[in-house]
Amino acid sequence: MGEYFIICNFDRKEALDPGVFGHGYKPGDFLHGALNKGVLHGLLHLLSLSTRGGGALEDRGDLMFGRWAGQRIAIIGDYYHGPFAGIPWEQDVQYLDVRTGQDGWIDISEHVLRSIGGDPKDRSELPRSVLHPDGTISGLPYPWGMYAGTED
Repeated sequence: MGEYFIICNFDRKEALDPGVFGHGYKPGDFLHGALNKGVLHGLLHLLSLSTRGGGALEDRGDLMFGRWAGQRIAIIGDYYHGPFAGIPWEQDVQYLDVRTGQDGWIDISEHVLRSIGGDPKDRSELPRSVLHPDGTISGLPYPWGMYAGTED
């Protein structure tokens, strides 16, 4: 079976779900399609900073570009029970809480996927959150599948 992983931003309590990008949940799965609208492409988009062209892969005019730059990011597994190794900023976060939007966690995967040119519309469990014009994101209650077809 193995351990499954999700990408977390501890400062914003936001997450990227590899499954929304068409990946499995093991680290090796993240590498498939990494620069072709995959989860690592999405992470690159969230972490990038640029004030002008400079060869950046993305359009810097959208609300997701650079959203996570300079923040505390970790890829956590379902066996993780923090804090770990005395890292002072870690929280006691559980993988399942992040995956199901508990304790204030919000899945922003669909918005990031749209920002990098992907199309998450064929996924029945979307939307999971709502992106507002001011850049704030509101999470929807789990299970998300019951909200399929809701406009954001």
